[in-house]
Amino acid sequence: MAKVLLVTFAGYPCTPSSLMPDNGLASLAGALADAGHQARILDYGTLTTLDRLFPQRLRKRVRPLAEKLFVEGRKLSLLQKARFIKAGMDLAAHQAREMEAIAREAADQAAAFGADFVGLKLWNGDGFTGSVKIAEAVGERMPGVGILGGGPQVDYFQRHILDYTQAFDVLVAGEGERVLPRLVDAMSRGEDWRAISGLIWR
Repeated sequence: MAKVLLVTFAGYPCTPSSLMPDNGLASLAGALADAGHQARILDYGTLTTLDRLFPQRLRKRVRPLAEKLFVEGRKLSLLQKARFIKAGMDLAAHQAREMEAIAREAADQAAAFGADFVGLKLWNGDGFTGSVKIAEAVGERMPGVGILGGGPQVDYFQRHILDYTQAFDVLVAGEGERVLPRLVDAMSRGEDWRAISGLIWR
């Protein structure tokens, strides 16, 4: 039996659906359980993550200027533009620090669980770059763990993801419920897994 930690980090939610429980990972966890493995889900699509990435103190600085500019359609004075740019820079710096903390926390969760594999659902934008940071942190903390990537971004970009980052050992394309349990079975037993269809590797 292998232990698999399934992680989803969509970044700053761009739609309300980003804050819904990830039923795709639940389905993967069920498929792994049916194959005799233990799966745990770490879902960062929560209001707590939203608050961490855009805390109240920064919202208070940005909101009046953003409403004036984007809602009312009014021009900002030079001083207001400077404040808006400064708030944006502060937000970007805050989010970079918070993403590093989230990546360390995910690596800590993987270690505490004793994960043999960590699978990340890859999103677009800062969800993708954040998932790469998480994968890198897990790899540093647990050098022997298998790090897998999956989700629609793998279907779209395929091996270009492996050209972009060294963080993933294997990418799972298509329906993960069919592929992932077979991959985990084969890797756990030290068998050749490369004949399994739907896999992309370096």
